[in-house]
Amino acid sequence: MFDMTYDLHAYVLPNFRKQGHLSLALPQSIIPHLLRNRSEQRITIDKSRLGEKGYNASQSVALRAGFYKVAEAEGNITYVITEESADISFINGEDKQIPKKRIEELQKQINFLSRSALVLRSELEIHTGVNEYTEELKGLSDEITRHIIKVENFWIKHQRESQ
Repeated sequence: MFDMTYDLHAYVLPNFRKQGHLSLALPQSIIPHLLRNRSEQRITIDKSRLGEKGYNASQSVALRAGFYKVAEAEGNITYVITEESADISFINGEDKQIPKKRIEELQKQINFLSRSALVLRSELEIHTGVNEYTEELKGLSDEITRHIIKVENFWIKHQRESQ
């Protein structure tokens, strides 16, 4: 799960898809946790990025988790869930602080992802030359790289707010 505050992204490894893991985790753990600190959670399902099969599967998971449709335009559907609309019970507990060492590990993972996009770009350029797609991969790498600093800034902000 990648919580972007106003949008939520989920990725399930191919070997674990169609086993109900995300369908169970959303209402039991993820949504209750997110709604402790916000009034609603939105998700956007983008048909052009997911394809027909992924699009339909994502809609099914969202509806089973308690999301309801609030907007639809050009293959994108936005769903929302609120504490009032969700069939959840909150588990009392405290969020744990992320240690600085873990933030550094996450930054290394982000850097690896950025470098991986550049490796992919280079391999494609060897075979096809520079083109629109390889330039897009460069942009993707640059965007991912910016998150190395963003995750640290997020951590610092979270540390200050929790004191």
